[in-house]
Amino acid sequence: MAALLLWLFFRGISWGSIVEALGDANPWLLGAVVVLNVTSLVTRSWRWQLVLRPLVPTIPFLSAWKYYNIGFAVSAVLPGRIGELLRPYLLAREQKIPFASSLATLVVERIFDLTVVLAMLSTGFLFPSLMGASTTADEASSVMATLRFIGIAMLGGLFVVSLFLLFLALRTDQALRWVVKLTKPLPERIASKLSAFTASFADGVKVLGSKRGAIAFSGTTILSWAVLLASYYAVLRAFGFEVHITQVFFFLAVVALGVAVPTPGGMGAYHGAIIFVAGTLWGFSESRPGAVAACALVSHLLAMVPIV
Repeated sequence: MAALLLWLFFRGISWGSIVEALGDANPWLLGAVVVLNVTSLVTRSWRWQLVLRPLVPTIPFLSAWKYYNIGFAVSAVLPGRIGELLRPYLLAREQKIPFASSLATLVVERIFDLTVVLAMLSTGFLFPSLMGASTTADEASSVMATLRFIGIAMLGGLFVVSLFLLFLALRTDQALRWVVKLTKPLPERIASKLSAFTASFADGVKVLGSKRGAIAFSGTTILSWAVLLASYYAVLRAFGFEVHITQVFFFLAVVALGVAVPTPGGMGAYHGAIIFVAGTLWGFSESRPGAVAACALVSHLLAMVPIV
């Protein structure tokens, strides 16, 4: 699938123009991208450490850093994003906590991340000037309609899941009683396992029940995305794209959705997201197609190689 997507998005682009664009790229800005990407790994590991503290108050930063990198590295080289499950599993085994509790911390992370992604995605629809002049083209308009539908659907799902997690964190006993009632028609063995899983899962979302913990977690989430925003702004400027940083909000949101595709490291869809926004919406595919393709290739490598 990754190979098919790469062929689809890179067909018709001269490799000579890509090589030329690589030679013209600003090496200092690309070096800054590497530093920012590594900094993002640090801030995200720190964020995970914060959400894990209600479970393991003395958890060292090194444990969060180690398994965060292992999980993402596996997802970068293997399909199916199995690293997402490997990360909480390895940490649960090391810290001797239930896997469901460790898994819940990852769910909380993803809820906050998705909130940020949807907020950034909405900037493109609220402020069309950020998307460029090509949004009326048939190809662009159809993709934009799809993105709008995905965003609305994700917003609805996010609202429901967020309410459930908040209820589980703030009214744990009541939530567990509801689970017992809902699972009562099931065989006793299955019902007891679901109840035990939910109880362990509730331990992993305790950070949401603490005002101080929720604020700290929200702050590190914003910091992590701000670092990524700076990284993508730097890589765009490295290839000579004169864009305002406010345009990068929508750009980063679309790239984040591309990474969610279950190919190794989002390969193919990641490149397609960059080519669509920078090339089609911003109009650089006509004037500088080689630079757009080179930017997609290099930014993916600079995002994935350090973590691997």
